[in-house]
Amino acid sequence: MKNNVSFDIISEGVNKRPICGAFGFSTSILLHDGDKHILFDTGSYGIRNKIKELIENNAISCLVLSHLHFDHCANIDLFKNIPIYVSKRELESLNEDKDINTYKALGFFINMFDLQFLSDSMQISPNVKAFYTPGHTAGHFSLGFECEGKKIIAAGDAVKSAMEYTSGELVTKPFDMISLKKTIDLIKNNFDVIIPGHQSPFSISNPIDKDVILTSF
Repeated sequence: MKNNVSFDIISEGVNKRPICGAFGFSTSILLHDGDKHILFDTGSYGIRNKIKELIENNAISCLVLSHLHFDHCANIDLFKNIPIYVSKRELESLNEDKDINTYKALGFFINMFDLQFLSDSMQISPNVKAFYTPGHTAGHFSLGFECEGKKIIAAGDAVKSAMEYTSGELVTKPFDMISLKKTIDLIKNNFDVIIPGHQSPFSISNPIDKDVILTSF
């Protein structure tokens, strides 16, 4: 990977959880690799207007979905004319009842899209690569790239926050804890900076959670 990738954080995930329900604010990122502009996750309805403006003002080349929880993909219907990369295993989850947070409604209009299946170490663009990072869900993927000499991973919910990364205390039960631990080791051993699914980016060497610790209220 070369270091000519830049990125904009379109929406920074919220590092809080109420006693009942969830805010549904996840991180959405626009990567720029030469003339390729890759959106990673769409966020949920709370940022729908922002995503619509993003589409109108940018030539987005493709959409990559980390997984199919509602807070990461609920605006998918705005992307009918570009390739959408998603794990085949995530699509299979639409027909399962194991995870209440899966965006089940997607199954009713899935044929509207130009879907492309992700595979481990797949090149999305010359300098952006997809990595299979299961655990949070069975088919979770992240994106790796270099920027300003740093190896960066857009981790989605493979790493939700620095607090979870450092403490190992998970707010939500993962699909597979053994796979998640292997994923965390993969990230720790291969990257310098994590862009988590529900917080601002942080350095692996200094994972300070600058936001309030995830709490219930």
